[in-house]
Amino acid sequence: MHLAPTSSTVTTLMMGDALAMAVMQARGFNEEDFARSHPAGALGARLLNNVHHLMRQGDAIPQVMLATSVMDAMLELSRTGLGLVAVCDEQHVVKGVFTDGDLPSLAGERRRAHHAGQRKP
Repeated sequence: MHLAPTSSTVTTLMMGDALAMAVMQARGFNEEDFARSHPAGALGARLLNNVHHLMRQGDAIPQVMLATSVMDAMLELSRTGLGLVAVCDEQHVVKGVFTDGDLPSLAGERRRAHHAGQRKP
């Protein structure tokens, strides 16, 4: 007949997939079960990762004080590469953020970091 063995291989693979799907359905196996079995995959990352798994905390958050100059805040922005620094008071309470998006509006102005997010009326 001159047939290559690929047709039997494909048929066997198809039957195995159909059997696996039937067992998964009978056991109620869903996306979350699959994600737990494959946490590093795209589905696992989408379903299992929450913001608290990815956020920075403590000393990993770049901070500047309220009286910090914009130039020094810009240096901290470039040092960390995060695109944001927290602007804190003396008790290290976050009062606002200074971002790389604030820079274009500040071109040519000498201001303190705590004024950076404020627009002139």
